Order: sequence, then C-alpha cells, then structure tokens
Amino acid sequence: MEAFLDDGVLEKYGVGLFETEEASAATILKSTYLEKGKSRAALIAPLSAFDETPQVVVFTANSEQVMWLLYAVNYEKGGKMDLPQSGGALGGCADITAFPILTGQSNITFLGLGCRMKSAIGPCDLMMGINGNDLERVQQHIQDMAKPINMLKKQGSVR
Repeated sequence: MEAFLDDGVLEKYGVGLFETEEASAATILKSTYLEKGKSRAALIAPLSAFDETPQVVVFTANSEQVMWLLYAVNYEKGGKMDLPQSGGALGGCADITAFPILTGQSNITFLGLGCRMKSAIGPCDLMMGINGNDLERVQQHIQDMAKPINMLKKQGSVR
C-alpha cells in the first residue's frame, strides 16, 4: 500500500495514520482547498525562474530558519500568530499552499507521511508558505533583524 500513496481518506487510514476512516475523512474534509475549477495547473520552480511574483512562495527550512521567517512575517504588527495546522496530514497542499493563497497569511507545516516519502526533505525540516506579495517585505524584515540573528549566530559558535 505504501507505494500507492494518494493523499486520500483510505490512504491515510490504510497506512495507519488514523484509527478510523471517519477520522481520516474529517482531516480531508476540514482541509483548505482552492475553489474547484479555478486552477488549471501549478508551476513549481525556483524564484529565479519567475518573471512575475508567484502567488505563494514555499520555503524548506530547519526550525531556526522558520523561526526567523515567522519573526519577519510578524515584524510590523507583532502579537500572536494563528497558524492553523492539519497536523502535517495535508501540509504541502493545504497548509502552506492553498491557505496563503486564499487568506494572504503565512503558515507552516511539519509535513506528513506522503510529503516526506515523496521528497528528499530531511527529518528536521519544516516548510513554510507565504503569500508571494509579501516576499519583498519579509526579505526586508530579515535584513532589519540582522542584530538578533547575529546574536544567535555568535551564541551558536560558542556552543
């Protein structure tokens, strides 16, 4: 069965991610989806390949890098960030792609079994999606945080 992962209800239940088909179905049904029939294709490529700003930018990063990206996203307004999670079960599709496109908000995923089996993503990596329109602002905020970033780097070199 593992060779035929389809990210569906039976797959998630059948490989043992959920106790029942109902629990698996609840995960699928409560996920974030793009409107049916509104998307024809998805272009997945390095940023350098885009002539126009993409709808969503996805980062693969370790937990510290995701921390800095989250600080950058929240740099101007501060406060608590609500990061809705599917528990990784629909991480790549819903949590970091559809959610930022539909809401304009960033999100992270711990990734699920299917994403990890179908990719070379390491066991300590996360993924984060941001709305493409926020990319320049996030980049600027990373630069604005040079002092705390360097503080942590210096501490790390002492460890």
